[in-house]
Formats: sequence, C-alpha cells, structure tokens
Amino acid sequence: LLLMQLAIREGARAIAADPLIGRLELARELGAERVVDPKAEDIQTVCRAMTEGRGADAAIVAGVGAGPVRDAIRATRARAKILLFGQVAKGDEAAVDIGDVCLDEKHLIGSHSWSEEEADEADEVVFRREIELARLVTHRFPLEHAAEAFRKAADRADGVGKVVVTTERA
Repeated sequence: LLLMQLAIREGARAIAADPLIGRLELARELGAERVVDPKAEDIQTVCRAMTEGRGADAAIVAGVGAGPVRDAIRATRARAKILLFGQVAKGDEAAVDIGDVCLDEKHLIGSHSWSEEEADEADEVVFRREIELARLVTHRFPLEHAAEAFRKAADRADGVGKVVVTTERA
C-alpha cells in the first residue's frame, strides 16, 4: 500500500490486488481506482477491461509467492515494467510462461532496497506528509516484546499491516 501511494503520487491509476479484504478496503481509501480479490476475480481481465484491452503499463508486486508474479506478468501490456519488490527469500521460485516475458519484451525488475538518493527523496515525501503512513501501522510493540512483534509482522492475516517496535516501556 505504501508503493501504491507512491505510484498514485506520480500520476498512476492504481489497481490493487490482495486476498485480504481489509487491505483492499484500505487500498480503496488510499486512492486505488479499483480493487481486486484474486480469489474472486481475475486481475488480467480487470486490467485489460480498464485499459481498452492493452493491459497495465506497469506493475508493482509487493506480495510473496508465485501467484502475484504470474498475475502481474499476465495483466501487463507488451514492454511493461514489472517491479518485484521485497521478494527476499532465497529459494522462492515462480513458474511463469517465459513467452509472456520474452515475446512481449516485459521488463522484470528485482529490488530489495534503494539508493541514498532515493532514500533522501523518500524522507522528503514522508516529512511533507505526501502519503499516509500512519494508517498502514496496525500494531505497536515495546522493545522488550520485539520477538512477538516479528512474529506478528510475519503473520499474513487480515488486519496485520506494518508493525512498529518502540522504545517505550509496556
């Protein structure tokens, strides 16, 4: 949802896909033009319908697993850029139709971090409150409960967004 807000800030029309209803509701509130529950709707069909059959110009995949990567490849137009952000577990594999990538000349971009220059720009966006960060935080834990915080952050359940560890005492 953070990356979606940044894309909207840059002028993108956002379509958010997530199997968690609470996250879809928040995506809509944060500016998604359309939300898709991939268990109930096909993201490719939605993207093509919204783009006169072309497909999305770009996609950001911030979810884990093969499904979101495959969906992004199928939902984008030829020569689209697809950012795979935070796919950080070594050994995770995604079976894709390589023809969708090669014949349509799609650009898969892997990213785990950013440059110092990008971090400086991110700081400005945050400090100017150009995006809504506070609404993404769903849980706060004091430092002495950091282990519990990490377990909660790894929980992919509805209602779990960003988890913050603070230096305040419980």
